[in-house]
Amino acid sequence: MKLVEFGKYNEDLANASKDMEVYFRSWAGGTDLDPSDLYHTDRPQNEMRTVLPKSDQYLDDALDFDKVGIDEKKRKDIYVKWQKYMNDELPGLPMFQGKSITIVNDKVRNLDIEIGTDQSLYNLTKEA
Repeated sequence: MKLVEFGKYNEDLANASKDMEVYFRSWAGGTDLDPSDLYHTDRPQNEMRTVLPKSDQYLDDALDFDKVGIDEKKRKDIYVKWQKYMNDELPGLPMFQGKSITIVNDKVRNLDIEIGTDQSLYNLTKEA
């Protein structure tokens, strides 16, 4: 393994250089933890160049309003099937998962730290 200048690293990755047998990359998701950006065939952040039509179908279905509407359970069920499928295919190997810890005073109200929520500071209040 050797350290490569960041610009060359990105260029080699973008061009699928044969010199790059393995790579390490970090990624931070938004408020919607849909994995399509990393694993869907047609997405620019699919740097592993994963081409798995069945995976694409699961990801498309999970975001298809006609199939899941606003039913989070239906969406979750599709993602569980996708995870099982990807566990069998294993196109990439995640090496690290960070943790997020939030410490909040008991007097703070209207704070929602669930995954996928948009926490705006203007909603917060303080109990006297």
